[in-house]
This record gives sequence, C-alpha cells and structure tokens, in this order.
Amino acid sequence: MNASLNHRRPAAVTIEDYLERVSGRVLDWRLGIETRGYFPPQQLGIGDPNAQAYTPSLYPYAWKLLRMAQFVPHQDAFLEFGCGLGRVLVLASRYPYSQVLGVESSAFLCARARRNLQKATARQRCGSVTVVQSDARDFQVPDNATVVYFYNPFRGETLRKVIANVAESYQRRPRPLQLLVCNCADLIELTGSASWLERSHFSQSGSHSLCVFRAKA
Repeated sequence: MNASLNHRRPAAVTIEDYLERVSGRVLDWRLGIETRGYFPPQQLGIGDPNAQAYTPSLYPYAWKLLRMAQFVPHQDAFLEFGCGLGRVLVLASRYPYSQVLGVESSAFLCARARRNLQKATARQRCGSVTVVQSDARDFQVPDNATVVYFYNPFRGETLRKVIANVAESYQRRPRPLQLLVCNCADLIELTGSASWLERSHFSQSGSHSLCVFRAKA
C-alpha cells in the first residue's frame, strides 16, 4: 500500500462533507497533520467484511466527545479502535492520560498515523502515544483503559467481538469505563450489552449521532 491510494469521496456531498472539507483542512494545517480522506477497506487491504471505510471524525464532534470523558489524570488510558490517520489520537494526547493507544488493522493507515503524531504541533500532555497494528478482534484491552473511542470503524460480528473484549477487561478490573461512540447509537442492541452497559448521553447533529455509554456500577 502506498501514498498514491485513491482517496476520492463518494459522489454525494452532505453537509458533514462540506464541514469536513472546510474546517478539516484548516484545523489539520494548524495542527501540522494530514488526516482528511476517504479510503474503502478494499483499498487498504482489509479483508474483514464488517470493516467500514476510513473517514476521519469531524473535529467538532471529536472535541465534544473527548470533553465528556471522565478519567483519573496520569493513571487512566485512552483507547481508540480504528484510529485511521490519527486525528483523534492527536486530540486525545492533549489530555493528561497515562497513555493514548490507537488500534488499526491497515499498515498504510498506521504508518500515516505515526507520521502525523510525529509532526503534530499540539502540546502533548499524555504519558505516551502508541499506534498498534492489529486486528481489533485480537487486541487485548488494557485494564487501565477507562475511555474507549469508536468512530463506527466496523459493524456486525467484529463489533460484537470487540465489545466482548472490552467487557472482559471490565470484568477483570471493574472501573468507571466509558465508551465514546459516533454513529452507532444502537451499540447496546447490536452487541447484546444491556447487562453491563447503559447509554448516558445521546445527541444528533445532521446524520451524526454522538453517544456516551458507561459501564453499570
């Protein structure tokens, strides 16, 4: 996979596409990174039929979700599944997490994400930032991860398996665990997680839904 990948967007242009093209370009420039683009799974060599195309979290929505997270500074970790080109990792690194972790199955996206993290002008306040190339289904969730971010990276059986892995980590170490989720308001129903998760926030902006799910005490 190389940088000549075709990253054209779908023909239909929504208001979210317009916002991303305008604000995304400016904010990427201010942060010294390049995270815009559209990459279908097939172009990235991802064989998982449940994988979704890469598009970055829109800045306003990512900021809103990150501001709602509650964690113990310098102790708790932040984890993103499907970190793509690293936009959310750059933003999360500005918070005092002990560690910021991104999981991504595409070698191409991982390499670009690491490059963006090296180039980012954002002031890093976390202990470290790491991009892990791994199938999300095989990744063991660290037991100090209390904030887990999803921008609809996959659906179906992959989503169910990943949420089951998060549940296993929670069972090993019960803690105030939160899932920050964009565009998957029905996550509990899709993954059969009603026994341990509850939705504490929901808002809708155009076609985007923003949710926070919390582990039940």
